[in-house]
Amino acid sequence: MKAEIWTWRACPYCKKAKQILKKNKIEFTEHVMDHNQAELTKIQHKYDHYTVPIILLGRKFIGGCDELIELEKSGKLN
Repeated sequence: MKAEIWTWRACPYCKKAKQILKKNKIEFTEHVMDHNQAELTKIQHKYDHYTVPIILLGRKFIGGCDELIELEKSGKLN
């Protein structure tokens, strides 16, 4: 399984989400949005999710860090 994650560099939730993905050996592509607000806004509207991180597993939108934590706790992440 591969993931995509939209982040800000200074976001602690983004860092936590990346740690979880790494810990579970999930490869991911990171899109750092620090200097690309227009693209971030587009992604936020597409998924109706207005905070970062924005996480896709495969092609499925799962939400942000809290949702990723819940998937990990439930054993559905790997």
